Amino acid sequence: MGWSQRTLATRAGLDPKTVSLIERGDRSPTLFTLALLAEAMGVRLSEVLQNAEASTAAKS
Repeated sequence: MGWSQRTLATRAGLDPKTVSLIERGDRSPTLFTLALLAEAMGVRLSEVLQNAEASTAAKS
């Protein structure tokens, strides 16, 4: 998408520091935060979760 963390945070209604912490892996997002981020990016939360599950399974 090419968005900055600040743009994503603004679109999701989150603090830019929160997005930064999540991106760096220093904080795990809550389900609510994931929903806000998914909505901001125009994708369904179920897609995000399916992709995460597939990614985890591929690493096993």
